[in-house]
Amino acid sequence: MTQRSIPLSAANTTSSAGQSLLHASAPIWDLAFRPLFLLASGFSVIAVLLWAALLNSVISWKPVFSPVLWHIHEMVFGFALTVAAGFLLTAVQTWTNLRSLHGKPLMVLAGIWLALRVVIWQPWWPVNQTLMLLVLLLQFSWWALVIGFFARLLIRARSQRNYLFLPLLSVIACLNLLFIYLAYGNFFNEALHIGQSVILFFGVIVSVVAGRVIPMFTRNGCRMAGIQAEVRANEKLDISLLFISLTAAFCFLFSGWLDIFRNEFFQPEWLLALVGVLHLYRQSLWAPFSTIRIPLLWSLHGSYFFLGAGLVLVAISQETSLIRRGDAFHLITVGTLGGMILAMISRVSLGHTGRPLMVGRLMTLAFLLIFIGAAVRFVFPLFQLSLWGWNVSAVCWAIAFALFCYVYYPILKQR
Repeated sequence: MTQRSIPLSAANTTSSAGQSLLHASAPIWDLAFRPLFLLASGFSVIAVLLWAALLNSVISWKPVFSPVLWHIHEMVFGFALTVAAGFLLTAVQTWTNLRSLHGKPLMVLAGIWLALRVVIWQPWWPVNQTLMLLVLLLQFSWWALVIGFFARLLIRARSQRNYLFLPLLSVIACLNLLFIYLAYGNFFNEALHIGQSVILFFGVIVSVVAGRVIPMFTRNGCRMAGIQAEVRANEKLDISLLFISLTAAFCFLFSGWLDIFRNEFFQPEWLLALVGVLHLYRQSLWAPFSTIRIPLLWSLHGSYFFLGAGLVLVAISQETSLIRRGDAFHLITVGTLGGMILAMISRVSLGHTGRPLMVGRLMTLAFLLIFIGAAVRFVFPLFQLSLWGWNVSAVCWAIAFALFCYVYYPILKQR
């Protein structure tokens, strides 16, 4: 994504007087990144602290399905994919030069998201088929609005380069609905497998976006800072990595149902290890060490590193009991999803509000805390200090995203 939205034609910016008044009085509804970044970030602080309180038996509150599945659903779907939706619904305006979701439709999207959080979190309604159908309906409506509007703009502009996001989002949406159905039906292992599979598909989205922006941002940022950086792009590697990543994600997903995808001759984790190594090699071409003085760059490189390292360790966890698969996956969820999201929403929020692409000490601290949290969440359990690892990681996450809300709320609520 470029740092600033391309101006739209007069035909595309024409709106009713009511919509114009709405935007003038409430700029936060002008584009999806503003409300969705703030809602998701603030929500993640509450969700991760509530999860830590549950783990430490500070509270006895029970969500409508298994606490572990609730944690996975709310952090992956409620947080990470909400931010991804905000990013894509903002980027599509730049990609197509067509007006993206704003005003009342954006309010509806945010309202559906809030209703979902309330219905899933509440402990007082009986868990029955009616409640499950309500959650499924709300979640389907949210995805239909996100994917439908996103697809409409891409198709109108014939932005074929970005069509690949449509099947990816559709697969994730279907898996989201299946996760909810399995979670409400108490199919714990099956829902857990779906959740881990979605993390891999989200990794594909991260890979595509990272391949487009990190080399460009690194090249431009280092040049502006007067730093010599030899950033090399490899289109063949990018295409191969996309194909192998999708293959690995689908093989991992289907291995939970079909023996042909997991047997003595083939384990899907082998492909994950290959994908991880290719990510690490790809990153080495982007001059990562040249960005050490630029927080908005090293934060992107650090989060991408955790994707490659996390996939390799997920594969290793299949071969040894010393590493738990869940701990390896947290290198990706905390280090990559959390780190990449924090770095990108910081940059996008500055660029799309016309501010210099520079962060201060508070956001630099936030980037560091995310990476510390990811490392601790993986390393401490290796020394039988799991609860300490969970708690320290949760606190690091909460402080990091609370800092984002503190720094960026004044920015996102204004033009």
